[in-house]
Amino acid sequence: MSFSKIPAIAAFYKQSQPSPACGTIALLIMFASSLFGGNARTEGNAKPLLVLFDGNQVLGRIIAPDSPSPLESLAIQHLTGTARQLFGIDLPVVKSSDATDLSHALVIGKPSSNRVLQTYPLQPERLTGDSFMIKGLDKSDMLSLALVSNSDRGVFNGAVYLADFALQAYERQVVLQAATVIRQSPIRQRGTYNVVCHGLAPRYTRQDWERVIDTMAEDGMNLIYFWLAGLFRSNLFPESFVYPETPLTNDDVRLLIRYAHNRGIDFYLGTGVFAWYGIDEIAKYHADFREVGFPYMSRTRPAARLAMKNYLLELYDAFPEADGMWLEIGDEGDYACKDPVCQQPLDEFGSTASGQVTPAFLKEFSGALWQKHPQAKLVWGIGYPEAHKWDVKYYDELRRHFRDPRYYFLEVRQNWELQDSEGVLKPLRELSPNTMHWDQYYALSLRDIGERVRRVYQDGLAGHIVAFEPGFKSHSVYGRSIPYPVDAIPYRLTRFAYREFTWDPNLSWNDFRKRLVDHFFGEGADPELVDLTLTVDAFMRTGPITGSEDELTQPVDGTAYGKRLNPRLAAIERRLNALEPNLGPRAKSVGLPLVRRAIQDMRVAYSAR
Repeated sequence: MSFSKIPAIAAFYKQSQPSPACGTIALLIMFASSLFGGNARTEGNAKPLLVLFDGNQVLGRIIAPDSPSPLESLAIQHLTGTARQLFGIDLPVVKSSDATDLSHALVIGKPSSNRVLQTYPLQPERLTGDSFMIKGLDKSDMLSLALVSNSDRGVFNGAVYLADFALQAYERQVVLQAATVIRQSPIRQRGTYNVVCHGLAPRYTRQDWERVIDTMAEDGMNLIYFWLAGLFRSNLFPESFVYPETPLTNDDVRLLIRYAHNRGIDFYLGTGVFAWYGIDEIAKYHADFREVGFPYMSRTRPAARLAMKNYLLELYDAFPEADGMWLEIGDEGDYACKDPVCQQPLDEFGSTASGQVTPAFLKEFSGALWQKHPQAKLVWGIGYPEAHKWDVKYYDELRRHFRDPRYYFLEVRQNWELQDSEGVLKPLRELSPNTMHWDQYYALSLRDIGERVRRVYQDGLAGHIVAFEPGFKSHSVYGRSIPYPVDAIPYRLTRFAYREFTWDPNLSWNDFRKRLVDHFFGEGADPELVDLTLTVDAFMRTGPITGSEDELTQPVDGTAYGKRLNPRLAAIERRLNALEPNLGPRAKSVGLPLVRRAIQDMRVAYSAR
């Protein structure tokens, strides 16, 4: 078979061009040339390459577990699918029990699932959680490679890494870069605060949300806070179901939980506590649940506290497969407790009874929940200045009496320190080893995402939770899209930055730029492509159209912005066109369509109406 006849790369290989220098990207990278046999392909001082296609025929294959887990199967599908999409080659998959020759083979799986891996001194005991190792095997003259992890999710993470970075084209060959890679994120909680209840988001189908979960798995995330209050069909309080337009049923949610679990992602049930969607309607229909003089649910009246607890218990009982709950306490804005009982001062520092009322409820509710669902983890939002800016007793209460490892705390207002019992600011991690940081990462530049992640890591926090709320705002022109395009700029780049920085918080900006060009355009592509891509991202993310739910009824007139934008977009297009002849199949299948779509969609969005 002639390489030039493969449609995906025929045009590329008609070009006569030098081979780029070979390299790899890794969190921890170690290379020893003695590991690889004589037929390992190298160029100068470059790292060895596992040749999958030599320009005439497919040499490579995947040696898989005899009975792969669902995630191991997904890992294999991800690799074979990427090879087919980018380079037009079909990699055969062989069961480990049938493997007799390892030459040009990628051996994939866990030592417990793939017998071939058991015969090599890979030291997999070093791998914990969802980490993985890529390492050459040296028992034959032909180079072979192992992707090994002790967890199914780690195998999947490794396959994504190989497909995104190591799978490259050189001259007439398709190869896997074969340097040793060990990758493990030091940030243990990674995922999205997933808002389902703004704008057009309630209209998303289960299949739409499954695609979101797929991208989360590809992005190295391991949890999702899926907001259900307002969409949950409660029997106790039917008035709390306020989104009749949603196609999601309780059975759909159960299937989503299973779908997430099959991808190594924990699923948390998101809900307000004494506030927010659905909960406000409970207060509206029951006068004895409301704060005196205010339309919100009381947190001091016994009837309201009992109703709130029963609603939360009913929610978890409906979805017992869930891993926990995201509890958004009503401390934001006007929801902050105004009940006279809450306003009673407790000390000279400014503490009030409000700061004792809600922790007491959390204790009461968690005790009841854990009797039936002892595995459930509870995430509590903190940091709201309107409720507890001067309340030293509130944070002292959390710090002293919520040490159970099932309690997690998510700081949501960019506070990196909180007060101790005498008002002295202390690092967040001193509140709890399970304290996490929250960001609306879709609003941040890629470099700023890296800076936030780096601080999360340096401050020793348990996690970085980011908002995915396309119905509320997305800083894009896609606010009217159902579903929101997770594979378009800006979100495709936002996702990429989050993954790379959470797996390697010390990643420099220059090294991140290298990863971006390697993944989207192919190793050795012109770095100018990074500048063009980041410029398009900035135009999209900072334009007057923000994708907010308000724009559904109050459209933005972006013609003035469009006039400034159009000559710049045309200039970017000219540069892309000039660079294209020297680009390979990865750029033509991934990077160029990505940037060109953003250009076209902005032209349409900012055209004169």
